[in-house]
Amino acid sequence: MATGWLRGVVKEVPNGDTLVIVGNVASGPPPEKRITLASLVAPRLGRRDGTKQDEAFAWQSREFLRKKAIGRAVTFKVDYTLANVPGMEFGSVFITDTKENLAASAVAAGWAKLRAGGGQQSPYYEELKALSETAESQKLGLWTMDGEAVASAVRKPASNLNEYGNVNAPELLASAGKGKPLPAIVERVGNMASSLNVTLLPDLRPAVVLLAGVQAPSISKRPPPTDEVPEPEPQPEPFSQQAKHFSEMRVLNREVRVILEGVDKHDNLIGRLMYVGSGEELVDLGTQLVSAGLAKTVDWGLNMMTTGAQTLRDAERKAKQGRIAMWTNYQPRPDAPTKLHDEFTGTVTEIVSGDNIVVRDRVANTERRLFLSSIRAPKLGRRDDPKSAEPYAREARETLRQRLIGQEVKVSMEYDRKTGGPAAPGGASSAADTPERTMSFATVMYNPAGSKVGVNAAELLVSRGLATVVRHRSDDERSAHYEALLLAEEKAKKEKKGVHSAKEPPVQHVNDLSLPGSANKAKALLPSFQRMGKVSGVVDFVLSGHRLKVFVPKEGVTVLFCPSGVRTPQRGQPVGRDGKPVPEEPYGEEAYLFMRQLAMQRNVEMEIETVDRSGTFLGRVRVQTGGKSVDVATALLSAGLAKLHGSFRAAEQPGGAELEALEQKAKDARLKVWEKYDPEAEAAAAGEEADSGAGAGEVRDITVTEVVDGGHFWAQTAGDPRVAWLSHQLASATLAPSSRPTLQRGDLCLAQFSGDGQWYRSKVLHADTKDPTRPKYLVNFVDWGNGEVVPGNKIRAIDVSLKALEPQAQYYSLAHIKVPGVDEDLGGAAGAWLARQTGSGTTLAATVVSTSRAVPATKESDPVPFTTHVVLRPKGGDANGSSSSSPPPPAASLNEELLREGLARLDKKVPSQGGGKVMEALQAAQQEAYKGRRGLWEYGDPGDDSEDEAPRHRGRFG
Repeated sequence: MATGWLRGVVKEVPNGDTLVIVGNVASGPPPEKRITLASLVAPRLGRRDGTKQDEAFAWQSREFLRKKAIGRAVTFKVDYTLANVPGMEFGSVFITDTKENLAASAVAAGWAKLRAGGGQQSPYYEELKALSETAESQKLGLWTMDGEAVASAVRKPASNLNEYGNVNAPELLASAGKGKPLPAIVERVGNMASSLNVTLLPDLRPAVVLLAGVQAPSISKRPPPTDEVPEPEPQPEPFSQQAKHFSEMRVLNREVRVILEGVDKHDNLIGRLMYVGSGEELVDLGTQLVSAGLAKTVDWGLNMMTTGAQTLRDAERKAKQGRIAMWTNYQPRPDAPTKLHDEFTGTVTEIVSGDNIVVRDRVANTERRLFLSSIRAPKLGRRDDPKSAEPYAREARETLRQRLIGQEVKVSMEYDRKTGGPAAPGGASSAADTPERTMSFATVMYNPAGSKVGVNAAELLVSRGLATVVRHRSDDERSAHYEALLLAEEKAKKEKKGVHSAKEPPVQHVNDLSLPGSANKAKALLPSFQRMGKVSGVVDFVLSGHRLKVFVPKEGVTVLFCPSGVRTPQRGQPVGRDGKPVPEEPYGEEAYLFMRQLAMQRNVEMEIETVDRSGTFLGRVRVQTGGKSVDVATALLSAGLAKLHGSFRAAEQPGGAELEALEQKAKDARLKVWEKYDPEAEAAAAGEEADSGAGAGEVRDITVTEVVDGGHFWAQTAGDPRVAWLSHQLASATLAPSSRPTLQRGDLCLAQFSGDGQWYRSKVLHADTKDPTRPKYLVNFVDWGNGEVVPGNKIRAIDVSLKALEPQAQYYSLAHIKVPGVDEDLGGAAGAWLARQTGSGTTLAATVVSTSRAVPATKESDPVPFTTHVVLRPKGGDANGSSSSSPPPPAASLNEELLREGLARLDKKVPSQGGGKVMEALQAAQQEAYKGRRGLWEYGDPGDDSEDEAPRHRGRFG
């Protein structure tokens, strides 16, 4: 009974006279029909396990029809059905584009015969009969009389099969080799679209192939038993039918290539399956399934793969991101790594460890700290405890240092991973909380000298046994070269290199003389260094613009080193050696970065002259960089980032005259630290005693924030953007009461100032916790200089980013004069006068005369690291008492006006006559107050009091 003509695609050819045809639908598995060609009969294939043999020529007959029809669009109709064979439909099938009658082709080639008898026949029976007679007369196909053909007409049962009736997989893998493609025909797609029954060619052995690294949902998975249903029926998993259809339409009955990767415990072959795509290119079925969201990756299979594993991971990630098919409801883990796509070229500036480096981006000119993707190198441990390093940690870092430091590299960012953060609820202790940070992972490629072929730094370490490959979770991001890393690791294990060796790891004994308390050991080493002449070393760390930590391999020691006679501006630090913040001098950070770029982890050559009382070696040092030898002192002075020390004597130093000439050249050009250089002010201050001459002659624009007394005050650099940044950060911060901490002396925090209700960075000077429920704290507002007692409910924890910035208030003193203390006669008046002159945010010009060492601590104050002595005048005034511009003449300095008011007197160190225009103006002002009997001079000469001052850095006027 005819049902009309239909169209479809041939999905399967089970035998030489049967086809499975599927229709076309928009989505989901389409309907299908199993059509037996009307009036034809072909030999039947036997069972795969050999329990039933093929009929004669069954394989050749099926192959003829398979090659003709598989995957082709066909037009067909059902011609009849038979009552005694329910479910079978007999029909006519034509190739749509060529209009070829498949029944006629099979009969004409002799691979099918006409079905004898029967009342129902094909409408093309007469044509088929004529073709059959011709084939028989020509002895074609089934009609052959060739003895050899008849003898080989039946496939012989495959030998050496396993208990499941499949090829012995381990033997096949051993004989064929991993990664070798084997031709095959897919006979069946299993319950999972990633499991396929194939016939291996040319010896026609049956095998089961599981797609490497891929697992599709099962159409027959038994749910876990319950009390109500102890033996539940198998159920299809979501998208299992779609996945099975996907594989069948692409590879069922197709000729494919199986690339062997391994064998599982059931003797199934693990491999990749390649088929011919629409563009005649080879396509990986596993990748296609994963890309369509119809399968997931599995680590056990990925780890077997020699190539293609990363492609599968990328395909899965894309399917997840697109919420495709089985990933429709996918939600990523909160702590899952984030994929990156950034690429840049830069220069390596530091090797932190064997898997952690710092690269300066060539375009952005910023340093980026990176971790090498998918590897772990041994940890170096703490800097102050060399014994805490893991075996081969130093070798791993040194391997990278020798090849990468100062070299240009290509960086491919791959993923980010967040670590740290609050401890899990219910944890044992709040101490488990760690700061949250984001680690960025990348592949770093470099070109060895004389080579144009890039080398993966991570692979180099792994191949030498100096790092291991991280075993990621299945959904984690990883290196794009993960397979190469795994292969390198396997090779290193076989060769027993590095961490894989059974030998005792090398022990490197390092005597660290840079640690506190090592001064005597350093002095004992001085004669040995002097006898060596030129000492070779490696800069282990840059501490400041002129202070280096150098490792000397020959002696096995790490020492501190400074170039003789040279000092760079002080670099700001959140915490100094005494546990207190260290304020930054202008260009301190720039000098540090300059030295870091020049010398960090470079080979150096030192000529050691002496060692100071702290154990720091002094002398000349040259850095080997870019094939050149660069003198550090010369480089710093030329860049205007250093000054010669006050004790420097050119005649006593080799090359001293050259250094003096370079400093003078930088002065004349007003470079960096000399940008406000004033030759006359320098001459006026030449006789002043100071522990450090840094900054002498410099003119700073400042705003006074707190007056301590008539001669001392705190001030900020006028217009400093860091002050505005701090104000913005504090104004926008969310300061929840729950962040109220318990503090002790020296802790940094945020405190609310009673004067305006705003929050400011503060340091605890004293903690009154007698009543733990109502603590009180004496704090200093570090960016302003003032302080007050603050109740505990007005205190909040400070964010790490706010801690890092140095205090913005610096301590100043009016140079050349002595002002009475606040407890002395006229001390209060002097303080009030200075507060009136400097209040309301007035910008003042401060000419630096000198700096002196720290002011000691008191019960209610911390020590001040150093005091800057200045001549202070209204903005626009000349520090030398003269003006280069036209009238009006410059205003007198506040130092001078205090003397004129009789509220101060000249320091006894100031010469009675001469000393430059500034000194002359100060002497004249004091003489005027003396003659007018003002202030201190009301009853004549007040006498020569002791010059020793008590600490004066707390208090407030105005």
